[in-house]
Amino acid sequence: MPATTWPSSASPPPSAATNASLDSPHRTRSYPAESKADAVALYRSRPGTTTRSVAADLGMNTETLRNWIRAADGRRTGAHSAPATATAACR
Repeated sequence: MPATTWPSSASPPPSAATNASLDSPHRTRSYPAESKADAVALYRSRPGTTTRSVAADLGMNTETLRNWIRAADGRRTGAHSAPATATAACR
């Protein structure tokens, strides 16, 4: 399977390059909802793969992808347990 490329529309706006603080690899990026959904779908289309390998293929942070998967599953970001709806029902 060929390497997947991340859509160019997910790149930071050109004006961001003028801000020196955004030249850091630790800047916060904003991704379109469609790109998030595509990344989650790509992960789910590869049974047995890891979030790390898919994130690397997309050139993004592993935790970002992991958070998007959790959000798509209806779980809280950073949660390692049942979906939020199940947690709320237990209270």
